[in-house]
Amino acid sequence: MRGQDSDRIRVVIVPLHNEPASGTLASILRQAGLTMADFGALK
Repeated sequence: MRGQDSDRIRVVIVPLHNEPASGTLASILRQAGLTMADFGALK
């Protein structure tokens, strides 16, 4: 996944698992600059 936030480009590796481990999900969100609340609001 790749996105641009302000002047920064973020590249986040997302595994192709049906259900990632909670630590993996937390790491992905941290790399993407999202909180759990931000992630929950994406529904």
